[in-house]
Amino acid sequence: MRSLWRATIWHPDAIPSTEGSTSREMKRIVLPLFDLLVIVMGFNAVTRGMPSFSIVYDDAVATLAAWALLAAGVVALAGVSFPGLWWLEAAGKLAMMAVLGGYAAAIWVAYFQGSGGRAFVAAGLTALLILPLWNLYRLGRERTVRLLRRGAA
Repeated sequence: MRSLWRATIWHPDAIPSTEGSTSREMKRIVLPLFDLLVIVMGFNAVTRGMPSFSIVYDDAVATLAAWALLAAGVVALAGVSFPGLWWLEAAGKLAMMAVLGGYAAAIWVAYFQGSGGRAFVAAGLTALLILPLWNLYRLGRERTVRLLRRGAA
C-alpha cells in the first residue's frame, strides 16, 4: 500500500522541490478535479445523451462520443494520479479534446444555422479545451526535460 501511495501525485515527494506551489496545486487539485468533472460529463452524456451532438452527427456517433468522453476522463485521471503513467494522461487528454472539440463544433454549427441561444454553450465548451491543451504542452515539456537529463547523465 505504501508503494502505491508513493506512486501518486499526492505523495510529498511526487513533485520536485524546484517546482513552485502553483504547480503543486495544479497537479494535485486542479487537474484531478477537471478530470473528475469530465467523468461526470461523460456519465451524464452516456445516461442522458448529447442532444446538440446528435443534431449534427448521427445517434451512433453521439453514443460513441459519450462513451469516449467517459473513458477519456477515467484514463486521464489515472494518468494524472500516477505521474509514472503520464502517457495515459496524454492519451486521455487527447481523446477528451477530440470529443469536447467535436461537441463544441456541433454546437457552433447549430449556432451558425440560426440557433442563437447556443453560442454561450459553444464558447464554454471551446474554453474547456484550454486546460487539456495546456496540460499536453506541459507533459511534453516535462518529458523533454527528463529525456535531456537522462542524456546528460
